[in-house]
Amino acid sequence: MIAAPGSSPIQALLDSLHARYAGFRDGEVAAYIPELAKADPDLFGICLATADGFVYESGDSRHEFTIQSISKPFVYGLALDGDPTDAVDVYFQQCSISVRCVDLALMGATLANQGMNPVTGERAIEDEHVENVLSVMASCGMYNFSGGWIYNVGMPAKSGVAGGVLAVLPGQLGIGVFSPRLDEQGNSARALRVCEDLSRIWQLHQFNPPSSPQSSRRLSCTAAERSSTRSRHSVERTCLRNHGARIRMVEIQGNLAFSTTEPIVRWILGQADQPQTVILDFLHATAINGAAARLLAELAADLARRTYATGELIIRSGDDATNLFLITKGLVGVWLGEPGKGTRVASFSVGTMLGELAFIDGERRSANVAAEMDLECGVLEVADFLGLQGSHPRISPRLAPS
Repeated sequence: MIAAPGSSPIQALLDSLHARYAGFRDGEVAAYIPELAKADPDLFGICLATADGFVYESGDSRHEFTIQSISKPFVYGLALDGDPTDAVDVYFQQCSISVRCVDLALMGATLANQGMNPVTGERAIEDEHVENVLSVMASCGMYNFSGGWIYNVGMPAKSGVAGGVLAVLPGQLGIGVFSPRLDEQGNSARALRVCEDLSRIWQLHQFNPPSSPQSSRRLSCTAAERSSTRSRHSVERTCLRNHGARIRMVEIQGNLAFSTTEPIVRWILGQADQPQTVILDFLHATAINGAAARLLAELAADLARRTYATGELIIRSGDDATNLFLITKGLVGVWLGEPGKGTRVASFSVGTMLGELAFIDGERRSANVAAEMDLECGVLEVADFLGLQGSHPRISPRLAPS
């Protein structure tokens, strides 16, 4: 099982939904079962696992609770695979088994992966029986709300009175949500809202499936690995030869939806040698829905933010001024000479723009700027600046020197 990178827009949405519904107090714990009545009503976890075993999680996703009747679909699958009598015996033993949100999500991912656990590679249910299991979950897995659930959320699901909900998007992912507060139908009140939002925002309804190839990433390479037919100045050629490895180009193909865009986002963020620039080529993309567009826009925003550790150099004296930095977290020091050895002439904190004079004048950097604590900056490149001048000409005189 591989966990999500912290800057992923998928992770960011899960965190956002957790924050949004953490204060949602509708529903009560299952007081009619003594052990469940002791549950902390404020426990709340969310987890999503892809069909290849990649996990995103937020909140109390590692807190243990009893699986209760969420075990029913899997017991039903075992009954289809073998002896129904043994399966019934297993069911009564399974209801009290402790699970976590992450377990529910991976169980869902196993069903999404045709009954094969994507982490261990072990088969849990024979593939020919998975459709039967999912059909039962879709028709009655959410008690009396099953019709409303499949209409609004559009994924086969099963809930348990301990507060767990497991949902499956066949071929794509599994979702696990845990919150002990139950609504009148016996389903987790927070889980319903989380799953409705996920389905709406990422367009996960199974009756609106994308048509897509096996992989949406057609080709990837660095600028140093791929030559261009464009005639370039010798200075440009030298720059590409020396720095091309820091530019990653990715060709995208097919129909882009959540399930085909998430692997692209994950792959880019998971590069060990983080590229300074990422170029996405959409020439071979046939369509893109709102969920994919949102993920890519959030990825672009994430990549535009840079982080620096304490003591790390942000601006080096003598370098070309090709970008502006807006401090969004932390503190920097401006030094004449090497940081810690030269003369510290100023310090700046959140909300300050760095390097604007040399950037606008086209001069080289005149000082060193170093992080004095862990730092996060927004970055405006030359192309962004020129685009801003073109789209907002009225602010251009305010930015340009007089």
